[in-house]
Amino acid sequence: MKKTFLFSIALFLTVFSFAQRPSKEQMERDKKQMAEAQKKLDEQLSKMSPEARKGYDSLMNAMGMGQKKNDAINQVNNNKAGSSKKSVGIATSQGTDIPQKQFGLLNGIPKITNTSQYEAYLNKLKSEVAENVDAATKSGVDFLVNANKNQSTALNNIPVMYFMQKDVVAAVYASILVAIINKNVPVSQQNIAAILQQSGYPQHAIPLLEYLNSKYKSDLLQSNLGQAYLSMGDKEKAKTCFMRALSANSDNVSANCGMGLIEANSSNPSAAAPYIEKVMKNGYSETLDKLVTQKNIKLNYKSMKVKVPAVFSPEKYKVVPSAFNFDEVEETLSKRLQIHHTEEDWIRKLRKANSDFDKATAKLNNNQKLALWGGFTSNAFLAKKAKFMSTQADLYWTDFSMRITSEYNSLLLKMQKMEKDLKERITKISIEIPDAYEACNAKKEALNTYLQKTSELVSDFTARNIFDFYDYTDQQLYWNRFLVNQTMYNQKFYQYAHYLLKAVDDYSSIQPLNAAHMIVYNCEKQTAAKKPNINGDENPQNCPFSYKIALGAGAFNADCDGWSIEGGEIIIGSLSKDYESGEFTIGMGMGGNIEAPFLGGSAGAEMFITIGSNFIPSDMGVKGKAGIEASAGPVVIGSESITATMSIANGLNLDAVHAGQNIKIFNLSPKN
Repeated sequence: MKKTFLFSIALFLTVFSFAQRPSKEQMERDKKQMAEAQKKLDEQLSKMSPEARKGYDSLMNAMGMGQKKNDAINQVNNNKAGSSKKSVGIATSQGTDIPQKQFGLLNGIPKITNTSQYEAYLNKLKSEVAENVDAATKSGVDFLVNANKNQSTALNNIPVMYFMQKDVVAAVYASILVAIINKNVPVSQQNIAAILQQSGYPQHAIPLLEYLNSKYKSDLLQSNLGQAYLSMGDKEKAKTCFMRALSANSDNVSANCGMGLIEANSSNPSAAAPYIEKVMKNGYSETLDKLVTQKNIKLNYKSMKVKVPAVFSPEKYKVVPSAFNFDEVEETLSKRLQIHHTEEDWIRKLRKANSDFDKATAKLNNNQKLALWGGFTSNAFLAKKAKFMSTQADLYWTDFSMRITSEYNSLLLKMQKMEKDLKERITKISIEIPDAYEACNAKKEALNTYLQKTSELVSDFTARNIFDFYDYTDQQLYWNRFLVNQTMYNQKFYQYAHYLLKAVDDYSSIQPLNAAHMIVYNCEKQTAAKKPNINGDENPQNCPFSYKIALGAGAFNADCDGWSIEGGEIIIGSLSKDYESGEFTIGMGMGGNIEAPFLGGSAGAEMFITIGSNFIPSDMGVKGKAGIEASAGPVVIGSESITATMSIANGLNLDAVHAGQNIKIFNLSPKN
C-alpha cells in the first residue's frame, strides 16, 4: 500500500496539465517524463503476482486501454500531446514569479469538519465533473472502476494510469470514484488531492487537504496544501503550511522548494538560500536554479554538495608532513622528492591527454565540437543538476582561491623569515662556541625549536585547506560525467588531476629545510673528543699514546701519566704535570749530559721539587737518567732508558722504559 502511494505521488510531481499547446522544449521534457513514468509503471507491474498481472492485462485489453496508452505515448513522441485535450483548471506557471492571489476562488473554498461533510463534498465533485466528461470517457472509467471495486490497490492505479496518458479529465473523474469507494483508505484520499492540485484545480484540493491534515498530521499533506495555496497566490497560508511540514521533516523537498520560491521573491532574496540548498542537495528544481541567478542569491556550496566517489584520496596522494625534529629532516626531504616525481608523472599524463584530444578533435565540424559539451545544453534532469553543481563548485572555488592565496603567500614569507633567523643563530653559534661538538649540540637545539614552530604553523594551515583540493577535484570529475562526452572528459580528468597533485607537492614543501639540511649534514656524525681515562686502575702498559717532540735545545714529552718539558745541555731543566694528582714538578741540573758508552747513549742528573695542586711543596730530590732514543725528524718514536729517582717522600726508585713500556726495576720507599 505504502509503495503504491509513494509511486503515485512521485509521478504526480513530474507531470503538468496543459492550458495551451506546449512549446518544443516542453514536448522534449514530456517525452522524457513519459518514458520515466512508463518505467515506473513497469516496475510497479513487475511486482504483481502472475495471477494479478494476467487479470490486469486482460482488463486493459478488454477496455482498449493498452491502445490508449500507446496512442498517448505516440502523441507525445510526435509532438502532438495536448492538442486534443481541452484546457482545464488554473494554468500551471513555468516562471519564477508567484501567481497573483485568486481572491474569488479563495473566498469560495468550503470548510470540511467531519466525515459526513467530506463524503458529501466528494459526491458533489463527482456530479460536477461527470457533467463535463464525454460519454465514452465516463463509460470507460466507470467500467474499469467497477471491475476493480473490491481491489483497493488496483483501484489506486487507475487514476495514475490516466494521468500518465495526460487524460486529465479522466484522471480527475477516476480519482473521485476511487476516493468514494476506498473511503477508509488514506492513500486514495491523498491521491485525489494530489491529482486535483496537479490538474490545475487547487481550489478543489484545498478543502480535502485541510480535512486530511486534521486527521493524519503528515508533512507530505502539509506541503501539498502549501503548494495548493501557493498556486493560488496565497503566500501567507502557503508559508504557514510549508513551515509546519518542515518542522516535522526538515528535508521535505516540496516544502523547501515552496519556501525557496516565496523567500526568493521577497524583499530579502538571500533568505531563500537555506531552502534552496536543501532542495539542491536532495534533488533539483529548475525554477530555483533560475532564481539563484536572477536574484544573485549566494549559496553555501558545502551545504549542497553530496558525497561522490573518491578518485584522489588523501591517503593515496598524501601531503608530506613537516619535519618536527633533527632526526626527521632527511626522511622528510626524501618523501618530498617522491611526491615531486609523482607530480611530474601526472604532467606527462596531461601532455599525452592534450595531444590525444587534439588528434581526436582536429577534423570535427562545429556541431560535433558543440556535442563535446552536450550536457550543458541538455534538458535531462541529471545534466541540469550537474551543471548547477559544477557551477556552484566553481563559484566556491573562486572565493576559496582568493582567500587561500593571500594566506599561503603570507605563510611563505613567515617561513622565510624564520629560516633566516635560524641561519643567523647558527652563524652566531659557530663564532661563540669553537668546539665543534658543543657547537653542534647548540645548533641541534636551535634547529629543533625552529622545526617545531614551523611544523605547527604548516600543519594547521594544511589541515584547514588541503582537503578542499581533494573534494573539488572529485566533485568536478563526478559531475562532468553528465556534462561532456568521453573525449572531452579524458582531457578534463588529467587537468583536474594535475592541479591537485601540484597543490599536494606545493603544500609538502612549505616548511623550508635548506638550512636544516646543512645542519644535519655537518652535525649528524659529530662526536665529542675522547680524553684518556687516567685513574688508579689504569694500566700504563695500555696507554694509547706516548710521544716526544724536540724543541731546539730541549724537548716536550707526553704520555698517559702527564706531560713534561726538558731543558738543554748546559743547564738541565724540566717542567711536568701529573694528570692524576694535578702536581707540577720543576727540575734543574748543572753540567750537561754525560756520555755513557755502556748504555749506548748519555746520562744526566737534576734536582727537582714537586708542588701540589694547592701550591704547597710536597716532595724534593734528585733524578738521574741514561738511555738511547730513535727519532724521525723532530718526533721521537722510540726510546730505551733507565731512570733513578731519590726523593724525600718516595725514597729510591729505579724504572726502565723498553719498547715504549714502563718497567719498575727497584723500589725502596721510606713509607715501608
